[in-house]
Amino acid sequence: MTHANLEVKTRPPRFAGTEKGSTALKPVILAAIALCGVAVDIAWHNGPETIASTLSVVVVAAVLILSGRMASLSARLLVLSAAVFGVALSLRLSPWLVPLNFIAAWGLLMIATGISRRGRVFDAPVSAWVRLAFRAFSDAIDAVPWLARTISFGGASTNPGATRSIVLGTALATPIVLILGALLASADAVFAEAVGFIPTDNAGTHAIVIVGGALLALVLLRVASGSAPDGKGITAFFAPATALVVLGALVVLYATYATIVVTTALAGASTFLDDPAAVADWARSGFFQLLVVATLTLAILMALRDLTENANDRLDRWLRIGSTTAVLLTQFIVAAAITRIWMYSEAYGLTMLRLYSTLFAFWIATVLVFLVIRLWSGPRSPEWLPVAALVTGLAMLFCLNLVNPEAWVVRLNLERRNDVERFDIEYVAHLSADALPALYDDFAELSAAEQETVRLLVCIEDYDRSPLQWNLAAERAKNAHRAICGD
Repeated sequence: MTHANLEVKTRPPRFAGTEKGSTALKPVILAAIALCGVAVDIAWHNGPETIASTLSVVVVAAVLILSGRMASLSARLLVLSAAVFGVALSLRLSPWLVPLNFIAAWGLLMIATGISRRGRVFDAPVSAWVRLAFRAFSDAIDAVPWLARTISFGGASTNPGATRSIVLGTALATPIVLILGALLASADAVFAEAVGFIPTDNAGTHAIVIVGGALLALVLLRVASGSAPDGKGITAFFAPATALVVLGALVVLYATYATIVVTTALAGASTFLDDPAAVADWARSGFFQLLVVATLTLAILMALRDLTENANDRLDRWLRIGSTTAVLLTQFIVAAAITRIWMYSEAYGLTMLRLYSTLFAFWIATVLVFLVIRLWSGPRSPEWLPVAALVTGLAMLFCLNLVNPEAWVVRLNLERRNDVERFDIEYVAHLSADALPALYDDFAELSAAEQETVRLLVCIEDYDRSPLQWNLAAERAKNAHRAICGD
């Protein structure tokens, strides 16, 4: 099985100079990098769930697009997708969504720079993505020297080598002096007063974050400018028979587990299900372990498939059969995990952790289905599995931003509060501003004691924000906050 070369022909970047045979950078890129640093600093000091954080993602995305280094269509689409999740940062306040939106936004920007000069990313196997990650890491380390090597001042200097050396020295010395100087100044008040130009306290934090943000933008541009390795995966470095042994061991292990689980369930189901405490302990004790098993199995199967791509037809057929069997048994494990968390939620209500864990289990199950489809597709079909897994996860995250999961959890728990073993009003009231309007909708249905508990927990929050800290969820929560707290 072979894979198409991922390298594509590209037009000269917009920030490139005119030196023949080079990719020299115009000084305007320094201004763009500085702008990114300022945007990141503003976001840092206003929080990740604010309009300032959205602007930082959008600014960096715009610089990458305008630099002309996003040569492939896939890279440009990823940058635009990053901007979408950047916008979501100023729409939700849920501590379960904000980190995921943050990771998605900046992670997509990093992936986009890694494939910026690669064409058919759907032809890249898992091993090629691993090689790409190592290449990107190497390019990132080279970011500051690269800037010094490639900066062009349009012939203003009669000694380009000296000019670039000065740029490199300045770029390296600035963060070193700022960080070490700020540490010395914070340790010695006399030194801080004598050397007043070294920023300390809040000013020092601003300077350090600006430099850090600028370095981040520089690293992204450097990775986007790197040379592209080919898309050929790692050839099999061990015999396909070795993979068959691994697959056989997985099949035996999971078949044994499935047999024991089914036998035990049929033998004692009636007595077991009549004891809610036993059900809860059983569900809580094994759910996360089962998810870890399913996740590791998915990684192992993808790796084995990639590492045995050169197997002959007979062995390849057995590898497919073994992998498919392992996938089916893994799906049983995923179903067992989902069943456990469902039974636990039935007894004690739904929480954000239980909801997200269940969604992750469904994502694993979906990717496993993709894996089986890919296993039995033609040898010349595109290698779409890694991209399909990423797109499915991002689509799920996008839908979560639309449906507001915290509000959904509140409504469900309030509807079922008389059917569970213990309704936890404190947990519901502790959720973020995303949930507050939904809580207020059913506030009148709560008992007097529950209403008082909600007031004690909700009324200590303050949703008034500065313009740079604006967030849609906080704005929507203000009316419910006033109605519940009477202010």
